[in-house]
Amino acid sequence: MARFDEVLSVLQFDQRLRSLAETNSSARSAEWRRMLYSGTIINLYGALEQFVDDTIKRYASVTGILFKNYESVPETLRRSHDEQARKLLNRDTGRLSRQDTDDMVRCLASCLDGGEEFKISGTALSYHDNNLKMGILSEMFGRVNVSLDAIANSLVLADFENGALKGVYGDLRAVPQ
Repeated sequence: MARFDEVLSVLQFDQRLRSLAETNSSARSAEWRRMLYSGTIINLYGALEQFVDDTIKRYASVTGILFKNYESVPETLRRSHDEQARKLLNRDTGRLSRQDTDDMVRCLASCLDGGEEFKISGTALSYHDNNLKMGILSEMFGRVNVSLDAIANSLVLADFENGALKGVYGDLRAVPQ
């Protein structure tokens, strides 16, 4: 929610700049509009990324409540957790804290017992190296046994062509001023 608040505060600041006579022309310049537009997109992307990470981590945190023991966890989720945690532990990413690494080791150990006191690592399941395009989102949610295929197939991406934005915002000069 904080990212949306940041976007709103930037847009409100822009509105104030345009209302002042001495800053009106600079607030309408193409460079200012481009910077404002880019900052908004970056913040919205960050909000999406945080939402996806939080959703997957939250699901991982409640698996112990949803399933009595590790053997009753869906195979896809068990396999994904095991593969992701082992992959991250076997490479030096530099992005994981010592706490995250220790938590993943504890989670893996708890799952190996197959008992009731297991814990799934949300950090392992939500980790990604690439930008959150639809394929990456689908892969990430697939780790927790959620298919995005029906959603992806129902989306109308008429404003995109080969990954490039077209239509009303295809050109930054078309961004409302």
